[in-house]
Amino acid sequence: VKGVQAIITMPRIADLRSMIMNHNINHRAQLGVY
Repeated sequence: VKGVQAIITMPRIADLRSMIMNHNINHRAQLGVY
């Protein structure tokens, strides 16, 4: 059960990380435009 749970949890953490990275990049781009 722990193995399956880890497989399910890891991609979510990766998605969260990529979402945060994209948010930071977009935020910087917007600040650059202003």
